[in-house]
Amino acid sequence: MDEALLEPAYFALRVCPMAESPEWWRSARSALGGAPPAMRAILAGRTRVEVSAEEAAAALDWARSLRGWDPDALAPVWIYPAAPTKA
Repeated sequence: MDEALLEPAYFALRVCPMAESPEWWRSARSALGGAPPAMRAILAGRTRVEVSAEEAAAALDWARSLRGWDPDALAPVWIYPAAPTKA
């Protein structure tokens, strides 16, 4: 089967309202100028943004680089249906 058929047509960057991450949100707002477009939309108040695999990877890379991101806790933002891998 063609692997391209198994890839989602798009991903959704989503906010996790149950995540306890006030330090990360402060860091993200402070770093807004360098945020990828999808993260800028989230920081402007959106709770869901449709993105390509590349945009999803860039958003997560940026988010994970900020102070307050805890890899062992519930993430403040996540990708649905699943986090894409870098090509």
